[in-house]
Amino acid sequence: GKGNTFTLQQDRYLTGTYTGDATSMSVDINGKRYYGGTVKNGEFSFYALDKIAKDTDEVLVNLHGADKSIQTTFAVVVKSPTKITSNAYKLKDSNITGTFNNTDITKMNVVVNGKTYWGGTVTNGEFKFYALDKITSATDDVTMNFFNANNELIISKNLTITAPVVTSGDIISATLAVGDKNIVGTITGDIKSFGVTIDGTTYNGGTIAADGTFKFYVADKKFTADSVITIVAYDKSKNTLSEMDIVVSK
Repeated sequence: GKGNTFTLQQDRYLTGTYTGDATSMSVDINGKRYYGGTVKNGEFSFYALDKIAKDTDEVLVNLHGADKSIQTTFAVVVKSPTKITSNAYKLKDSNITGTFNNTDITKMNVVVNGKTYWGGTVTNGEFKFYALDKITSATDDVTMNFFNANNELIISKNLTITAPVVTSGDIISATLAVGDKNIVGTITGDIKSFGVTIDGTTYNGGTIAADGTFKFYVADKKFTADSVITIVAYDKSKNTLSEMDIVVSK
């Protein structure tokens, strides 16, 4: 006989085929025997949803003859349900990426607002699909479909698209005099750090207080009253939010 693979949380019955004159069956799960099921016309079925709990369970099917003796015994493969884990996808990301646990998966497609795109790489439990030119809005309806080598659909999963966070902020003031240790000033918004360019050399840093004031240490950087100085403000992702030229006062 031969048993079909039993998938946890999906299959309710152990099923399979056999040859010979078996009339009944039993199933051994981790050494405990259960009787029941149906054996007829070369096929068997046994309700196992409440009996098989883990993919490590040892499952043996026993086929019995009319005298109740066991004619043949064979193992059944138990596997975990197919699980697709997609990594966070932000609008304008180049690729949809993630992992899967079913080795039968060999290909995929992505459906965006009803239009199907085939491609991507599906290997070693990981997938990647170029989507930059396909997903154009955070409200796009995107479904990932995963298939086996026979183009049979195994599982589908919707993709959640995160809209990029829009940040803003301004440098209100920034002052520096000859002999000062710090550039000081005030800012608004989502500014988290600074870049200061002094005569072509750029330095990064700065500290920002809760009241919107900031300072940037420059005592160890060579500057004069004639230096060309620019300060650029960044958000936490290093996006440029504001820029200002600084005139050094004497």
